[in-house]
Amino acid sequence: MKPGFGLIPTHPRTIRMLEIMETFIARQPIFDRNTSVHGYELLYRSSADNFYDGANLDEASVQTIVDSHIFSGSGNLLEGKTAYINFTRSTLIKNCAVLLPRESTVIELLESVPPDREVIEACRKAKGGGYRIALDDYVYNDAREVLADFADLIKVDFLSTSPEEQQELAQRFQARGISLCAEKVESWEVAKRAAEMGYTYFQGYFFGKPVILTGQDIPASKLHYLKVIRELHQPELQFRNLEALISEDLSLTYKLLRYLNSAAFCFRREIGSVRQAIVQLGEQGIRKWITLIALVQISNGCVTELVNRALVRASMCESIATSIGLSRSSDDLYLMGLFSCLDAVLGRELSEVLDELSITREIKNGLLGEEGIFSEIFKCTLAYERGNWEEVGERAAKLQMKEAQLPAIYCGAVSHASEVSFAVA
Repeated sequence: MKPGFGLIPTHPRTIRMLEIMETFIARQPIFDRNTSVHGYELLYRSSADNFYDGANLDEASVQTIVDSHIFSGSGNLLEGKTAYINFTRSTLIKNCAVLLPRESTVIELLESVPPDREVIEACRKAKGGGYRIALDDYVYNDAREVLADFADLIKVDFLSTSPEEQQELAQRFQARGISLCAEKVESWEVAKRAAEMGYTYFQGYFFGKPVILTGQDIPASKLHYLKVIRELHQPELQFRNLEALISEDLSLTYKLLRYLNSAAFCFRREIGSVRQAIVQLGEQGIRKWITLIALVQISNGCVTELVNRALVRASMCESIATSIGLSRSSDDLYLMGLFSCLDAVLGRELSEVLDELSITREIKNGLLGEEGIFSEIFKCTLAYERGNWEEVGERAAKLQMKEAQLPAIYCGAVSHASEVSFAVA
């Protein structure tokens, strides 16, 4: 195996995560006004045979609370951010919150939790213990209004409320000193409107959607990195042209050499030039790792979570390929994951960006949803990322892989993304 290919994270935190094999957990970021990640809501399923379907909600919640304590303690899935943990009536009343550190945990009460006497008393006890409380999927004329007395944050469902109701809720709860999170935000326009209303936090898939720019709007630096990526993916790689393009940018050169000489690679001798890096990595390696570093450079000023998301997808696609006997295609699948966020990073339609790159037909088809194994792997990755557990099972079956492998693959991908993004930042 060449250095830098198919790296398996060996950090102690990753090893600890890989021990947790039967808990399906994904995370969804919650952003602040600066589009920095404030925290993560954990989406979960308690085992390969136990779907998060309501009937098993309490069992899933208890299991997740325990496992999230492990994650929080070791800094893994949460990466030092606040954990938003879904609580049912049962887990709230049983005071399961004591399993979690109060300084980094928010008790998120699901919309199904009734505001009865026992729930009110449990909320009072949790607040007295120093825990923060959030009300999930809040709507206009919500039956849980009485629970707002205990809430530090209210998450307003932007798909189930009108703009007028969203504004009224913002005014009502801001006057009481309660923070608001706009939930299920699907576009930047909606996020901007929520911010103008006074919402402090934002959750949804808006940050992965491109704000479409014209060619003239794209900064010259980004166009240069896109030119590097284009050169990388020519059918016949021209090493001299590539070396010249990389060497034109001191920042790109510095980050490439720093990364290749880091602990992530185990080269016997220090790499001191772009030419040496190209020779040492080989054609596939240079395509993979310079694409990664160029993507990080392109995304400067964009939402950092975009790069993390691309890295998690890349690592998941690569690992799934290996698990189903497609090791020969693992590097292409890694690249597919990286390219999946190019539209949001560049402010261009994904199909338009891909048309400008000489990438393989399999990668392009996979990203655009065309039929094929690359597409199936990508769809499985997306389903896990979003916590669509029923679809995860269906996709795993189509890939003829053991569904129980996916939690460890996801946790390893999150760790890989954290380590790599830190190394190339």
